[in-house]
Amino acid sequence: MKEKLEDIYKPNLTDICTVANPCRNNGTCVFVWKKNTHYCKCQAGFTGTNCTEKIDFDPCASNPCKNGATCTAKVQKGKATYECYCAPGYGGPICDQRPCDVNPCLHNGTCRTTAGFSSYFCDCKEGYGGKNCDIAISKKPPEERYGSKVLLVSSGKEEWIQQMKERLGGKKKTTTAPVADEPYKG
Repeated sequence: MKEKLEDIYKPNLTDICTVANPCRNNGTCVFVWKKNTHYCKCQAGFTGTNCTEKIDFDPCASNPCKNGATCTAKVQKGKATYECYCAPGYGGPICDQRPCDVNPCLHNGTCRTTAGFSSYFCDCKEGYGGKNCDIAISKKPPEERYGSKVLLVSSGKEEWIQQMKERLGGKKKTTTAPVADEPYKG
């Protein structure tokens, strides 16, 4: 029997959450298969990579996160603090903002929010790019747009690299943060 190429090079991902749950103190293990890693959602009063650090003061006890967000307690510089993971459509440090309500995406782009981030990003229609789908991307090859003897000098910053990819007809900006399945409909 012949092996298929995808079977030979198929990544061997082991779901550590199923094999040996590393989360302690009744923490919930979440496997991120795209990165072949995991994270733990700790119960109130615990924090750390595997929920092994006890928090004397629970910053989530006062329910600081709004609109159905999940509050996660953590220790930062020896001090108990929290982080809110917002429900779809919400953003901000305590998930009390709706960044897509102002319809920031131009040219029929779709506004999306990401869990744990206070901002938004635009899923642009073909032919547009930029933070708000405000940059028209030419379909001409780079040589026709910029000439054949162009030297591009980079600042090395991710924003510059992404901007050049978009201008040269590369892929649209992507994110690794969890994204809502449905676009926000205000």
